[in-house]
Amino acid sequence: MNIDPKAPAIDWEYVVQNLKSSVTIADARKPDFPLVFVNGHFTDLTGYTREEAVGYNCRFLQGEDTSPDTVQAFRDALAKQESVTLEILNYRKDGSPFWNEVNLDPIFDQNGECHYFVGIQFDITKRKEAELQVLQAKDEAESANVAKSRFLANISHEIRTPLNGIIGMTELILLNEVEEDLRDNMKIVQNSAETLLTLINDILDFSKAEAGKMNLESIEYNLHELMDMTIKAHRPLTLEKKIALNLHIDHSVPERVFGDPHRLKQVLNNLIGNAVKFTRHGSVDVSVTGFEDNGEELKLRFRVKDTGIGIAKKDQDKLFQSFSQVDDSQSREFGGTGLGLVISQQIVELMQGTITVDSEQGNGSSFEFTIPVRYPVMSDPRSDSSTLVKKLSETVALQPKVVDGPDKESARLSVLLADDDRISCLITSRMLNKLGYYVDTVDNGLEAIRCLEQDDSYDLVLMDIQMPVMDGLEATYAIRHSKTITNKDIPIIAVTANVFKDNHDHIIEAGMNGVMSKPVQMERLMELGQRLEKQKRL
Repeated sequence: MNIDPKAPAIDWEYVVQNLKSSVTIADARKPDFPLVFVNGHFTDLTGYTREEAVGYNCRFLQGEDTSPDTVQAFRDALAKQESVTLEILNYRKDGSPFWNEVNLDPIFDQNGECHYFVGIQFDITKRKEAELQVLQAKDEAESANVAKSRFLANISHEIRTPLNGIIGMTELILLNEVEEDLRDNMKIVQNSAETLLTLINDILDFSKAEAGKMNLESIEYNLHELMDMTIKAHRPLTLEKKIALNLHIDHSVPERVFGDPHRLKQVLNNLIGNAVKFTRHGSVDVSVTGFEDNGEELKLRFRVKDTGIGIAKKDQDKLFQSFSQVDDSQSREFGGTGLGLVISQQIVELMQGTITVDSEQGNGSSFEFTIPVRYPVMSDPRSDSSTLVKKLSETVALQPKVVDGPDKESARLSVLLADDDRISCLITSRMLNKLGYYVDTVDNGLEAIRCLEQDDSYDLVLMDIQMPVMDGLEATYAIRHSKTITNKDIPIIAVTANVFKDNHDHIIEAGMNGVMSKPVQMERLMELGQRLEKQKRL
């Protein structure tokens, strides 16, 4: 490029003086790096005149909340004669703070000696205030979410405690020979309480999913048995409605897999429960098939097909929306919160799967979901179906005989129950007695420790978490680290109305062996007892 020698020279000082950015020049040859130039925008921004700034180190802009780390970063750049860009909180002459983005560059002569440091500053106060507002809003939202979770946990605990009394006492009454009218009335009470419990569980699951706190287990389980037991749970209602409930497990489906059996069962119960609810005549068909098997992992396709009322195409988008049903009349006729399918979709997607629906109004519905599962290590993926029959027959043979309050010598298991809630304690004790187990009860963790110090013949401890004097977590820790308890490795199962998984994690970390949510069910106690009896025989 040719430069006209007659062209006028550029007045660089005039240009820099009138820039809309703050410009400073410091003398790099003096140890204190004093300012030798500031432009007009600098004086407008800071309130300091040229005379008040030139000859001084720019530290006069710093104040009580200026970050020492940022100041040190500037000093390091000056010492190394390097360029740097930093954000710093400075103060005007009147004491008001403002945020500066400073771009600092060294200027060298032809011999490589650094003569000056040029700083170009931008006022970023508005941007920093906006960032602060965003952070504050995020903190407030997180605090609100924590408060909501704590509220849900507390309200769940308060509701589940009386529900435990209602469901447990009803179950105990129905185990006895009672008049038909009383049995019918008690079944109505039982169904109503279980409906309320389902509602509570749905709201809690929805809240956890919204907060991103829904977690999955990865354990080995018997898929065939899970399917069979899930179908059996819905059989009484289908018999009452006189509709068929069929299950087909394809030969491609292995018996044992790795995954989350509880969440899978929750999805199946939602889909099967809806199918039974909305079917007046005909059948509900449940099937599972395997595909895309690579030897280590395969995909399972579950289908729940019914001959019920069906869903119009225009309404199918509503199915997976929170608190939504296809119309209000169905909500009044069939009930429900409209959360079941939403939660099912969230669980399936958390399992890396998909869920779809195919339906036509008046011609039934077909819900289908696919999920990947892994084969257990060192396990034959093609288990023979006869193995399932054998295991089921063994399970039946192991079921405890229902007796009434055995003594300690004749009881199959000896259980220590620690629970300060009188009704809950009474019901759980009676259930254990009905199963043929001896029970001692205490109402706090300290008493449980004393019982174990005096008697090493207990097979199991059922421990409530929230108790006076000493809670369940403290008591468990003390038992596990005790020098006076002989049987300090005894199985300890938490019995709690708090169903949040993070609470369950704390329970396991404290040294407990498992968690049983209230309301306590006879079936769960029976399963637990069977496992312990089997271990005793080994």
